[in-house]
Amino acid sequence: MKEELEALERRRADTPWLIVMMHCPFYNSNKAHQDEGQATLMRDAHGFEDLFHQHKVAVVISGHVHAYERSYPVYKNASQDGAPTYIVVGDGGNREGHASTYLDQPGWSAFRDGLSFGHGRLVIANKTHMRWEWYRNDLQRSAFGKASAVRRAMELVSAGAARTVPLEAQWYEPLSARTVDDDVWILNPHTSHGRQDPQTLNASLVMLGVVSAVAIASV
Repeated sequence: MKEELEALERRRADTPWLIVMMHCPFYNSNKAHQDEGQATLMRDAHGFEDLFHQHKVAVVISGHVHAYERSYPVYKNASQDGAPTYIVVGDGGNREGHASTYLDQPGWSAFRDGLSFGHGRLVIANKTHMRWEWYRNDLQRSAFGKASAVRRAMELVSAGAARTVPLEAQWYEPLSARTVDDDVWILNPHTSHGRQDPQTLNASLVMLGVVSAVAIASV
């Protein structure tokens, strides 16, 4: 990973955005999967958080926790301009149900929801600004436990989604017609230099998929 990021540094003019995707989150205020070794070893002992900060990663997107949470730009558990934004978007649905219980909200946590199924959209505007949007799939606000989630999954398989989900549910609408539930403009730590207004420049994107076991072995 270190070699990969160093190689990327030499061509950042062509790939100004650096986005990391991995399974386990470094920043998570949900009680589920709190401070798991596979994440803390990567973040601290193997120095991945330092690497992400040093090489000006803009966004780190994770799953694992069956809930949604977005951080402010954060480094070493403190909000910091120019640090990566960490997003947990593990709320797509699972037979284990929602991870609905949180710790007290830390200062680095900007928005969180453990009661909704949802999905996100990342839109790159230019070399300096991208927009993150998160949408609830519907207006349901009650947590699914494991039993109810399994029952719902069996209903969907046996009857089909159109017969078990109301047709007026929000997720049937085109994305442009939906109401965004959380959104933020994210500045590129590599190119923004503190500018707050989107520039009318073309942008390119590099995606790094990180699998925990492979990533740890590569350090």
